[in-house]
Amino acid sequence: MEEPRFKRSGLNIVGPRIKALRVARGWSQLILAAHAAAHDWPISRDMVANFELGRTRVDDAALRHLAEILGVEIKDLFPKSH
Repeated sequence: MEEPRFKRSGLNIVGPRIKALRVARGWSQLILAAHAAAHDWPISRDMVANFELGRTRVDDAALRHLAEILGVEIKDLFPKSH
């Protein structure tokens, strides 16, 4: 699967990777939010969308939660260098 390009105007650089990892698992944004709630991190589907679209900054705690929920290391949330 081709990795989406990061738009420089966004508030984060991990959004496209969050989306790619979520889609690779066959999860909707709502399912990712439900997994987050099950990990004591209640976020909404809208928050997931805002992360993915680069509309919201992703702080270090959110990175930790997302990596755990998606079953990856934090470094895997960042775009790969070319």
